[in-house]
Amino acid sequence: MQSVKLNDGNFMPVLGLGTATVEQDLCDKAEEITVTAIEIGFRHIDSAYVYNTEEQVGKAIRRKIADGTVKREDIFYTSKLWVTFHRPDLVRPALEASLKKLQMDFVDLYLIHWPLSFKPAEDPFSSNIGDCFTPDTVDLCATWEAMEKCKDAGLTKSIGVSNFNHKQLELILNKPGLKYKPVCNQPLSIRSTDRRSGDRKKGDTVSLLSANVWKPNNLLLNDFTTTEEIKTEIKRLIGINGRMSRVPQPEQAADILQVKRYCPGSI
Repeated sequence: MQSVKLNDGNFMPVLGLGTATVEQDLCDKAEEITVTAIEIGFRHIDSAYVYNTEEQVGKAIRRKIADGTVKREDIFYTSKLWVTFHRPDLVRPALEASLKKLQMDFVDLYLIHWPLSFKPAEDPFSSNIGDCFTPDTVDLCATWEAMEKCKDAGLTKSIGVSNFNHKQLELILNKPGLKYKPVCNQPLSIRSTDRRSGDRKKGDTVSLLSANVWKPNNLLLNDFTTTEEIKTEIKRLIGINGRMSRVPQPEQAADILQVKRYCPGSI
């Protein structure tokens, strides 16, 4: 599968399966959806603690490893640090909680999900998002240092951010004693697939996280423009997404891969 080289030397597949959903029935089907995705060629699986699908996704990956379809090193798995775990002492336990659900020793990419912090919640799934959180004062640079320690501990191969604007990203990049630069910034969506040259600085690389089967919300890409060493993923989810009517059938997904000039057999 076509991959992009990150600034830490690791490689990230440019096409992947997103597993976010607001529909419980799709959440319950996450395991079978992920199994199907791997069978038709997807190797990048994007998830997050707050998606509440990691246990099912982990089962799917283990099933396909067990039947010989893939090896662990063939799968690129992305997870994300939720906003209630930004305090430095909570970062590693949050990642370890995801790993426990996944029954994995490490993830390939761990992202700070959002550049805003809320006070710790015992159960982030107990209430509607947006109604139950109390803002917290956390230095994102301290959160980033805890992310770096997770990389040093071997719990994640790469670290990055999500939904940061350029000022928030520069806060990390200009941090005294920075050990690792973010390898990517994953914004939620993009205005269109027809990106004008003025939307990005020269040398930036934009990679598609996953095949597009729905029209994304409008979002100015230039607010997420980063340095040339940081990849910007455009999160356009196929699969378990609440804004889709239903998950595409395998033959539809295969058609999408071919339209994108990817052959399922060669991924």
